[in-house]
Amino acid sequence: MFDAFVGEKKKFDHPVLVNVYGEDVWEMGFITQNDVSNFGLEGYLAVYVPHAYAITGKVFMVRKEKIRELENISAGDAMKFAVSGGVTTITEHPAVQS
Repeated sequence: MFDAFVGEKKKFDHPVLVNVYGEDVWEMGFITQNDVSNFGLEGYLAVYVPHAYAITGKVFMVRKEKIRELENISAGDAMKFAVSGGVTTITEHPAVQS
């Protein structure tokens, strides 16, 4: 699990906003799989959504249309924002490569 956060094998490096619960409700998440067709879900991605103030989270299988990429926010800033419950400040960076 530790390798997922840091090091060469880190997986939470693609921050996104994901629409899961309602049209106007967005959660901070991280794409972990770009293709989940092996689950019978064509056109879906796996998105990990961390819980605030915890090391836990949930994985959602979401249609690509319900995901907004966060290209100007680093993965580290996005994770800090999500885990802190949104109390940290995010600095927008032009064309950040996560």
